[in-house]
Amino acid sequence: MAWAHRRACFLLGRLCAKKLKYSQARVYYEEALGVSVDGFSDLPLLIALYTNLTAIYLKQKMADKLPPILEKASALLLCLPSHTFTSLDEFELLKLVLRRSVVEGDKHLEARVCYLTASLFLILRKIDDALPFVERLQFLTFTLSAEEGRPIAPLDLNWLLSRLYHRKYMPYLALASLSLDSGQDHSLQDAFRRIELFSRNSVRLNPRWKEGTSLLPAQIVVYLQQAVAIAERGEDLKTQRDLCLGLACVYQQHGALMKALSCAQQAVQTGGGINEEEGFEASVLLGWLLVLTGQPERAENTLQPLLQSLQGTDSPTQRGVVHNLLALCLRRQGRIPEAGSHLHHALTISRESGNQRNQALALANLGCLALGVGAPTLAERFLFRSARREGVWGGGGTGSEVFVCTVGGCLHP
Repeated sequence: MAWAHRRACFLLGRLCAKKLKYSQARVYYEEALGVSVDGFSDLPLLIALYTNLTAIYLKQKMADKLPPILEKASALLLCLPSHTFTSLDEFELLKLVLRRSVVEGDKHLEARVCYLTASLFLILRKIDDALPFVERLQFLTFTLSAEEGRPIAPLDLNWLLSRLYHRKYMPYLALASLSLDSGQDHSLQDAFRRIELFSRNSVRLNPRWKEGTSLLPAQIVVYLQQAVAIAERGEDLKTQRDLCLGLACVYQQHGALMKALSCAQQAVQTGGGINEEEGFEASVLLGWLLVLTGQPERAENTLQPLLQSLQGTDSPTQRGVVHNLLALCLRRQGRIPEAGSHLHHALTISRESGNQRNQALALANLGCLALGVGAPTLAERFLFRSARREGVWGGGGTGSEVFVCTVGGCLHP
């Protein structure tokens, strides 16, 4: 019955405090503390009683009763780990302790109070209120670590700060904090969040990235590499392959072709045991990168089996892409008739399927092929017909069609 008595008094006190009846709340809290029980058997209740009673004394300016209860409440709140916050009343207590720590120059105590205060505000989703305490905690962590010559806590606040700055729409600080994050215990989900955080804040600084009129910033490679390293520790081969493919595309965009080639090879090898249509893009990208790096024979060896595997399938767009790339491989090897044959197949397939993008690409490549063998009039006709495909480069596309457009801008040797 004693426990029931104490809990009933506490709940009645909370109810009165919510109704701003502080005198009644104080009476209930004091009665709850006066109940003879083993208080340390229920630490959360004991902490809640002392912190709420301290808050009442502060609001009623009862300076005579405050000191003893404040010391007990502070000891319980600061010294016990894994504290579960219950209300903003605890912040009133923490403010007093913070003031004392600053006056006395106790940086360890100040750091503890900043940590508890930031945790309280984050639990309550008060980002604006939490941010100054997280910033101060980071400063104190660096200062104390430098003074003692060792890390005082295995805590890297940069990841938390980057998310808080992002919510506050402060892209420069968000990106700076993200770049300083040295945490080694991130999950794959955290890695994807880091990529998303970097992308969103980069777009805020340069809206052209959102519109697709500019290359992605090269710094995204760092976060993709981290994601790949984390994914390799798991068993999700599809995710590993997709990350390698994305990394290869970024390297290609920025002209790092050998690194792009290495990532594309890893993507193909990782996805070798996955029987999915998405694996086509990795294989085609590998073939294209082999062409760009002056290895048309290897590119042909990569693309020929891919073309054979597509025979008899309902994938005309994919077959057209492979025919175009094979034509480019053969053209680089001086095998002009064979290259022309593949381009003819690509043009026929694109016409039958009504794919305007691939049709324009095949015509443009035929024009370049004709120009290379000294037939400028024929080349002009093909190129003119390609240019007349109005709207080919306008609308959005997905999957293989997007890759066709990407390749189309680079097919001229």
